[in-house]
This record gives sequence, C-alpha cells and structure tokens, in this order.
Amino acid sequence: MKHLSKCLKRYGSAFLAILLTFTLVVASNIKVSASTIKSDYKSFVMAPLEKITDWNSFKNRLITLKNSGVYGITTDVWWGDVESKGDNQFDWSYYKTYADVVRASGLKWVPIISTHQCGGNAGDTVNIPLPSWLWSKDTAENMQYKNESGRFDKEALSPWWSSADKQYDELYDSFTSNFSSYKDIIL
Repeated sequence: MKHLSKCLKRYGSAFLAILLTFTLVVASNIKVSASTIKSDYKSFVMAPLEKITDWNSFKNRLITLKNSGVYGITTDVWWGDVESKGDNQFDWSYYKTYADVVRASGLKWVPIISTHQCGGNAGDTVNIPLPSWLWSKDTAENMQYKNESGRFDKEALSPWWSSADKQYDELYDSFTSNFSSYKDIIL
C-alpha cells in the first residue's frame, strides 16, 4: 500500500496531465471533424410514399424543410400510377401538381422513376402495383421473375422480357416531354 501511495504521488500528476492532453486532443478532433463539412454540402429528404392530399400543408412542410437547410426532396414517381389506364395512356397530373408545390417552396426535386411495385409486403401501408394491363402483353414465364419455389413475382418486369425496353422507353419519353418545363428544379 505504501508503494502504491508513493507511486501515485510521484507519477499521478504526470498521468493526469497525459490523460487531460489526450482528452483535449480527441475532443478538438471531434469539433474539427464536425466543422469540416463542405460549405457546398446539400441535404435531401425523401418524401413519404403516401399520396399528398392536402397540398397547402405539404407546401408548408416543404418551406419548413427549406428554412431548415434542406436543399431538395426525392420522390418516387410510380409507373403503376402514371400509366394505370392503358398502354401509352399517361396521366402526370398528380406529379405536375407535386412539382409545382416543390417549385413554390424553393426546393429542388429528385423524381425517382420507380418501375417496381410499391408495397405488397408485410407492414407496407402503401400499395401501388405495376400497371395491370401490362401482364396481358406476354406470358408470366417471359415477363416475370420466378423464385426458387417456382412462383412468379409481379413486383418488377424481368429484364430479359423482349419488350421491357420498349415499355421503359415509353415511360421515360413521356416523363421527359411532360416535365421539360421543370428543368429548373429537377436534379
């Protein structure tokens, strides 16, 4: 015990000084790391999957995001929504209203053209299947993925279906022509 007391008296101050120095170095590095975020860093927020029904409330929430430093909003643009009536029968009205509200809020917009099904799994609250007319174009064997149990999956088109590229081209071409006037907000 005497030996421990003697060691603490002799080296305790040095040990505490080293510990304090180490703590200050680590703490200052943390502060430096937080302050080295680039000034041109842009933050984005993903929009909810649910469809917007109260546009004024949505606009106010977007303005709050803008005032909090958010640069833009990402949104799934569901193929099953925009071409649900039939092949090449596009209805972009919902997403044009959406883009107008985003523009009015001062945010940028990242539309994500979603060519897969939304929902349909446990816990999902939103369900937007692929356009139903699509499945009359060919057989499930050609158009759909098949799992290891041999069941076909309608969540997305099989990339090896011979007309997949045609359907996607029509979707993207329609989006491009309908949203060319939104180039100022689309990233």
